Amino acid sequence: MEAKAGRFQQEESALLQALALVEASRAARQVAVRAYAARRREAKKRGRRAPRAGEIDPNVQANFYWYGAPREAALYALWFWRERRSAELTSPELVECVEECLRATAGQRDRLVVRVREVESWLRSWELLHVVRHVEVALGLWTDSGLIGTGSVAIS
Repeated sequence: MEAKAGRFQQEESALLQALALVEASRAARQVAVRAYAARRREAKKRGRRAPRAGEIDPNVQANFYWYGAPREAALYALWFWRERRSAELTSPELVECVEECLRATAGQRDRLVVRVREVESWLRSWELLHVVRHVEVALGLWTDSGLIGTGSVAIS
């Protein structure tokens, strides 16, 4: 938030900017929730009772996605995880993947995508899969319609 709004804990103008960012993010999420609800109503009318695989439910996925600045939020979450992770929630491969993501340049994205898929293929812990989702968002693998590519395990 400070990267976008400034030192909001000390400056009133930065606090107002931070509030505007939060309100914009909330409004964007509400739009996504309403659009999803409309799509689901239509799908149910056509007899499709369950969402399709890979379809993003903003009611579930919002726990790792910040509307308006997803990449920045994911990078911060990864930095925070790296600083505060507990020993039982780490794997050397995932820690290395997070470190690479935090240092990555645009040209390194493709190599990291392959690496994330390899790490994800053997992770089964919800907490670690959550970290993988942050890596995916930080790498730009998520769009408004879902994960780019296949092979991802959804978390809920």
